[in-house]
Amino acid sequence: MALKPGFMYKFPWEDMGTFKYLLFVPYVATVAMGCDDADDWAFHMLVIAAFRYVHAQFWISLSRIHAITQHSKIQAKGIDFKQVDREDTWDDYIILQLIVMTLVHKCPGLGYGGWPIWNAAGMWQTLLLHAGPTEFVYYWLHRALHHHSLYRAYHSHHHASFVTEPITGSVHPFAEHLMYTANFAIPLLGTWAFGGASWTSFYAYLIGFDVLNNIGHCNFEFVPRWFMNLPGVKYLIYTPSYHSLHHSKVHTNFCLFMPVYDLVYGTLDPTSHTLYAKAMDGQAAPNVAPDVVFMAHGTKILNPK
Repeated sequence: MALKPGFMYKFPWEDMGTFKYLLFVPYVATVAMGCDDADDWAFHMLVIAAFRYVHAQFWISLSRIHAITQHSKIQAKGIDFKQVDREDTWDDYIILQLIVMTLVHKCPGLGYGGWPIWNAAGMWQTLLLHAGPTEFVYYWLHRALHHHSLYRAYHSHHHASFVTEPITGSVHPFAEHLMYTANFAIPLLGTWAFGGASWTSFYAYLIGFDVLNNIGHCNFEFVPRWFMNLPGVKYLIYTPSYHSLHHSKVHTNFCLFMPVYDLVYGTLDPTSHTLYAKAMDGQAAPNVAPDVVFMAHGTKILNPK
């Protein structure tokens, strides 16, 4: 929870508990009864949601397999049950974005739909609209959320997770998610406005976004050295260790996925690349055996006859 929860902190369905999944029922019913529209919108919304759930579970499971993470761990400290409970509602953004996208699709006279399967120009439009407007807006929005009033009311909820897990990236208050959803819609709406929208770009952006978000919140480093050593790449894509510094130091490395914004505006932590190298070498949080292991053994004072 945030230090001092602000307006629209809670999701509208928070008090529903697991009954929030009933919000998927209209989509399931629409598809099951053959009442979907010409775009098969309800079907696509369910498929995208399913992809996001399966993908998130994959990263959650991967990050908790010690045999995989032990040699490139970033933070030595583990997660506790409070964090597990706090992040139990990580999937609220899936429901929120499903509803928002449907409202935009159903908006009279807007015509948000009727796309082809593929549009090559649209793929580039989506990429450029993300790298430009969305990354720029996110950077400054993120910095604004670190202002003490907004931080106490909203963003401290996210930063309560000092050691991140993949799903930590989607754990925010409702008001924050509304701002993020509006910003992340820029590539999708922009590509449509420029006439380049397609189902491929729609799926690729939503699922690709989740891939990068989950990667950045892993507590182990795995992005290959050869890739990060390519000219300019370290400023175009972040790594788990890069974003880990934002959670450990708070006022540094603010970018969404592209460190170039931190570089330009002077918030790139100077130890970012050193921490990456240390994590890849297994030196950030060394996996060492303890010097002493104490094993308690219960026994009875009086032996029964």
